[in-house]
Amino acid sequence: MSQRWNYKNIISALVTLIIAFVIYISIPAQVKLPKFAYEVAGSFNARTVPYFLTITIIILSIIDFFLSIRMNLVKNITKTDVEQQEENKIKSHNYIGVLIAFVSILLWIIFTIYFGFRLATIFLVITVMLVIGHCKWWQMVLLSFILSIPMDYFLKAVLRVYLPEGIFFE
Repeated sequence: MSQRWNYKNIISALVTLIIAFVIYISIPAQVKLPKFAYEVAGSFNARTVPYFLTITIIILSIIDFFLSIRMNLVKNITKTDVEQQEENKIKSHNYIGVLIAFVSILLWIIFTIYFGFRLATIFLVITVMLVIGHCKWWQMVLLSFILSIPMDYFLKAVLRVYLPEGIFFE
């Protein structure tokens, strides 16, 4: 039995870690704070959520990196031709799903301008859930409303970030 390492998960975890670290470093340059923000807002300001998200991504990337190494140490990868073909089918489906999700996010950015944040986010969540699969229609509708409307309220009321309303909500 020969043991082969699967470097794909390790490399993706490292790339995600590097990108998250670069984003973490670039937050002060991207999110400018006025001088009074340090005196008035205290520790919660416009940089808090980006810092929280990037730190979370960094931590999860480190965990993923070590779990991938552990899986490679524990698991012997000896596959028959049939198992390898089945795995390749699953991988190609995953790549198509990632591509569809990426295009959906790009379209979400464009649709947000015209249709507003709430409606564009509802369509984005439904699209991503269709890509994930195995979701009932009522779950997609319910989750899309649960994610879009409270997020819109949180951005407006708490963070004072006003996103486009779109042509239907003006």
